[in-house]
Amino acid sequence: MVEEVYRSELTRLCVVAEQLGAEQPPADAMREWMRRYQDFVATKRGMAEALRAVIVSGAISSGQTREHLNGAIATILAVDRTDGSLRADVQPADVSASTRRR
Repeated sequence: MVEEVYRSELTRLCVVAEQLGAEQPPADAMREWMRRYQDFVATKRGMAEALRAVIVSGAISSGQTREHLNGAIATILAVDRTDGSLRADVQPADVSASTRRR
């Protein structure tokens, strides 16, 4: 069950990146997606023990999660670059790394 909840939340977070980019001004889309990403990270921390067991079982991996998240972040970054509100050299790993440091 933990695995399914985790996968569902990850998928939802990744899908909403494209939706936000299409529906909101770029800077607003980035802020809203980052808020949702931070909620995802906070929830993941709250499930740490249960997630460790799922990771140890091989059902999910941090590499898969990173790949999905980097794709969503790339989508949001591309939208923000369209209006010049974001530098062209910002990479998905820059965004995810800044959130992990908090």
